[in-house]
Amino acid sequence: MAELDVEDLDDPDADAEGIDEPPAPLDIAPPDINFPATPLASGRLAFYGGDLDGAIDQLTAVLKDDAYDGESRAQAMYWRAEALFRKDFAPSSVKEFEEVAREFRGHYLGAAAEERAAELHAYFESIENPYPVIEDE
Repeated sequence: MAELDVEDLDDPDADAEGIDEPPAPLDIAPPDINFPATPLASGRLAFYGGDLDGAIDQLTAVLKDDAYDGESRAQAMYWRAEALFRKDFAPSSVKEFEEVAREFRGHYLGAAAEERAAELHAYFESIENPYPVIEDE
């Protein structure tokens, strides 16, 4: 290989061996890897896919397994509450969010669950009493 003089670096016509063309891309197929699906991942995937019963089952499995850490349990509990609400659309599902808020106070999902419970309380109250009577004082 010929030596390249420092002054040649500024010269676009300088001859440098092996730098004329970029290297060809490697022709390597990606490995065929199947990662194991955890109940937490499967539950979230089912939730976003619209399979609420599947999501509830998978996320409940996370909550029953003591091997999961606090973060995984918080996620499972929050998304299970959301799946239960979307499945039944019933006032009883608000209790699920309240439980998440109690269990994970100080965690971002605990705060989100507390806010969600307040929103749902207001929503269900407005359905039960769409035209509240305002009493004069």
